Amino acid sequence: MIYDGALVYVLGEAQVKKSGRAPLRQRRAEALRRTKQDTHKLASYDTDRDGKIDESEWQAARDEVDRQLLREDLDDSSQRKRQEDQVVISKPRHRGLPFVIAETASEAKLTGRYAWATGLLFTAASACSGLSVWLLLRNF
Repeated sequence: MIYDGALVYVLGEAQVKKSGRAPLRQRRAEALRRTKQDTHKLASYDTDRDGKIDESEWQAARDEVDRQLLREDLDDSSQRKRQEDQVVISKPRHRGLPFVIAETASEAKLTGRYAWATGLLFTAASACSGLSVWLLLRNF
């Protein structure tokens, strides 16, 4: 169990979450489709007032949609997002790569803790082996 606010060290595969937004090309096409359906907005691009939208007028509409989408993207990216809302850490897709989640501040503290445990266990195993050999030799 890892408690809220605890420092956690994670070793795994990190990926940026995909946003729920549609790709820019799709959003642009939808915005242009809405512009075509809005007669008042479409009429605002008819600069020569002939009732028809020519290529240069339509290009002005596309440019306006592009500016609006760019403004939305910039506004969205300027809002500070929390790291956990942007990144997903998961078990590596490739076998043999480590996956570790530990309640510790850093890799150095984690490996230091394991170094102590390894040293103590090695010493205990050596003592048990020595005792076993001594008991075995004593009985023969």
